[in-house]
Amino acid sequence: MSLVARETSALIARGDSQKSDTDTDTDANGTANIAVIAVLSVIGGIFFIGMIYMLWAYIANRAYGEELEDE
Repeated sequence: MSLVARETSALIARGDSQKSDTDTDTDANGTANIAVIAVLSVIGGIFFIGMIYMLWAYIANRAYGEELEDE
């Protein structure tokens, strides 16, 4: 039996188990992680919308910019 299997079976026999990584709603650390993800998602969304706007402005300038200069 390998060292990892022996240690794992010893932990199971004692009844020790770590908290699941997906169980984030019950403790303060998980709540903080959800808050960080929410804030970063909002910031990322603002940057994404800004990039779309800059692309739209660039395309509009390429399409209509020269016509406006001639008038």
